Amino acid sequence: MAIPEGYTFLAKLGIAYEGDYSETTTYEQFDAVYYNGSTYIALVDSPAGPPSDDGTNWRFLAKGFLSQVISNLTATDKNGVIGEAGATVNAQNLIDGMSDDIKDKLDKTGDASDTIVTFEQAAERTNIISGESHKTILGKIKKWFADMTAAAFAQIITSNTDLMATTVSGYLVDALAVKNQFDVVNSNLSVIGSPWGTYFNDKSVNAGSTSIFASLNVPAGMYIVIGMVRSDVENTSGRYFVCINDGIQFQDAVTIHKISSAVIADIVNVADGIINLKVFNESSNVTTGFQGSLKAVRIK
Repeated sequence: MAIPEGYTFLAKLGIAYEGDYSETTTYEQFDAVYYNGSTYIALVDSPAGPPSDDGTNWRFLAKGFLSQVISNLTATDKNGVIGEAGATVNAQNLIDGMSDDIKDKLDKTGDASDTIVTFEQAAERTNIISGESHKTILGKIKKWFADMTAAAFAQIITSNTDLMATTVSGYLVDALAVKNQFDVVNSNLSVIGSPWGTYFNDKSVNAGSTSIFASLNVPAGMYIVIGMVRSDVENTSGRYFVCINDGIQFQDAVTIHKISSAVIADIVNVADGIINLKVFNESSNVTTGFQGSLKAVRIK
């Protein structure tokens, strides 16, 4: 072993530095050796070894630090790493505890699944920026959620089919779903044309019978149909029922006094291309003098 810097001056004091201690070497008084982190000086010729600070054979010339003896030292556990904060603990145990804590800390590729972050909501909405701390980023995210209220956690409707099937509140709608539904509506509106219409005058209906007062021949489709029936003839023996095609949609249960009218409106799905306005005479008399009209507008 080379003589450490400064040890060459020991010769001026009559001390001979012999390097690392060896059991096979015979040492003389004032020989200095290096052993287990410390430098010792022989107090006598042929001192008993290995060196120790016994005051008879050897004495410390320069006392070093032995890692093996740290287990014999105590230290203050300031932050409560292995026990109560401020307690006096074994130094080796404290170092081991600190080592475990450091090992569990995140590095660039660490697992953050069990990391606990304390944060507060940001004061205003701003975008997150690379390099920001976890608590800053989470505070910004919480601010966005708070401003969006319930919408932040609402389910998003992404199709116009689901949009039209939804019957409850609490959903967000994707813009494309709205646009697609408008396309459907516009496509249906494109079939609307000029209304079909016809008028009738002086129609009659036999007692206990149904008569067709007006008919429209139209293309198959969905129609808004409006019919009007009016009579100037007084009839006190019964009622009339007015309907479009086969369904009775309006019942005139009022006794007719010279001028009486009934208006019926319905949405009709026409498959055979014919829309009929019918009147059923509940009375026991033939009734005449009916007037009115039938109009239809295609909506699909």
